[in-house]
Amino acid sequence: IVAVGAANAVIVSYNGGSTWSLVTGPAVAVVLNTVEVINDSIWFVGAANGKSFYTINGGVTWVENTPDALITEVNSIRFVDDIVGYMVVVVSGGVRIYRTADNGYTGTFSEIKHANGVWAAVGSAGEIQTSLDGITWTSRTASLARLWQRIVWSPAVGLFVAVAGAPSVAAGAGSSPMESCWNIRPRRGPAPAGARAVGT
Repeated sequence: IVAVGAANAVIVSYNGGSTWSLVTGPAVAVVLNTVEVINDSIWFVGAANGKSFYTINGGVTWVENTPDALITEVNSIRFVDDIVGYMVVVVSGGVRIYRTADNGYTGTFSEIKHANGVWAAVGSAGEIQTSLDGITWTSRTASLARLWQRIVWSPAVGLFVAVAGAPSVAAGAGSSPMESCWNIRPRRGPAPAGARAVGT
């Protein structure tokens, strides 16, 4: 069991919480918001100052692995197995989800949605990925590159719809087999100033 908190506090118990030992944390005076324990030696922690760190030797040494310099706070880190993990962060006042499929070498998603038996994710660097189990992901190609911000499932048309900052959307099939190419479609009418979400 590993617990973290204010003032770079990290404590560990190897006997179910009966006794605890103090471990040196990753950065002096930092507030640690979250910890994910992979095994006795490998832990990931996220901090209120936007930094994330990991250790592979039970806290003896730490390595910073913050995926984006624009992150201002790391709220949660969770792994679904030894390889695939998710990090919930704050960037410029908004929430963003980062995903890793290789133990912490992380890619970024702006939003992830699950519908009709499929996970779909989009990213501000142009990523579109889909998954049937949330573990194994496949990259999809949009007919034009866009800075994707939001994604939603539309039951009316049976498609995922992704919205970009530019005045366009992309649509792709949400049932298996999933379409490998998502088609860009113009918005109907001008987008409201500052619009960053789509819903049904």
